[in-house]
Formats: sequence, C-alpha cells, structure tokens
Amino acid sequence: LDTKSLVEITSHVGTISIQITDPLSSSRTEWNPPPVSKKIAKCVFQLSLPDELSNDDLTKSVASLSKVIGENGGSITLVDPTYEQLGLCYAACMKTDRPDGLYTTVVCTRSNEALGLVYSSKSSIIAALQCGRGVYYSRSRGGLWRKGDTSGHHQTLHRIDVDCDGDALRFTVTQNGDDGVKAFCHLNTLTCW
Repeated sequence: LDTKSLVEITSHVGTISIQITDPLSSSRTEWNPPPVSKKIAKCVFQLSLPDELSNDDLTKSVASLSKVIGENGGSITLVDPTYEQLGLCYAACMKTDRPDGLYTTVVCTRSNEALGLVYSSKSSIIAALQCGRGVYYSRSRGGLWRKGDTSGHHQTLHRIDVDCDGDALRFTVTQNGDDGVKAFCHLNTLTCW
C-alpha cells in the first residue's frame, strides 16, 4: 500500500488511523503519509466516517483496503458505522462466484457446532445486524428469511465472520425455540447433519 492509494482512500472516507501491529511498533498513530516506496503490512485501518460519506465511496474504499489486507495481513475497523454501512462493508470484503451474488454462509453455535448451510445477501447481512438475529436469503422464497418468523425457532446473532478466502461467512448464533425445541433444521432437529 503506497501513499497514492492511502491519499485516494482518505479523500473518500476522511480520517484513517493506522496501528502498526508488527513487533517493532505497536503504538497507535494518526495517519501520516509514509514514503511512496514504503509498503505497509499488518495494519489495523480505523476509518472514521464523515456524515456526508456515500455508501458507494465507503464500500469502494473498504474493498480497496481489503485487497491490500488480504495480501499483507491486518484488519479494518469502522468508527460508529450504521447497520447499513457495516453490512455493506462486510460484503465489500467478500467475493462470490455465484451468478446470483449470494454468499455461502455457515451457521454455528458459540461452541462451533455447525447447524446448517444457508446463503446471505447484502440486504440479509444488514437485516441481521439491525435486529440481532439470524437473517438469511431464501433462494426458494426469493427474499429475506428471518429464521424463526414462521417456526418460532429464532436465533440470537453473536457475531459474523468472513473466512480467510473472503468467499464465505460464518454466523455465530444461539438457537432458540418458542416451543422449547431448539431446532435449526426444518426436520425439527438442532442441526441439519
């Protein structure tokens, strides 16, 4: 990542705070342009979001940083994002080879037990963050699937992770059931396996 790239990103998002996480330096500093020839690796990029920032500019900037981080290591944090901004930024860090643009999503418990395999869209990621529940994209219904709205077997969302390749999500949830049965599967079992 060179100065030109950082200047371009900063023009879209405002302030970038960079924390170098290599063993030689762990102090947080405000962004100062490094020499053009210097590469930055293993950084935490903290983006503060000005009110007038468009979601399009934000996602372009996060996607650009994500590519660099994927090559060099590091992470991106957003300061006080909206649910929509956060969801769109998750999607901006991902790729999909599916023609429908959906993201493969593994649903797990907090003890990493896989409950099932579903698909997510940008809108389902945003909806899940907004309501704190498992919300996915139903291919058969052609829209959002709020787990539990019909069955009563809703989920409490604890975290969303992007895998190392950036092509799959993991939703970590607690499976609940209004009828005392905690079933993820349509066969009324906890898991689909």
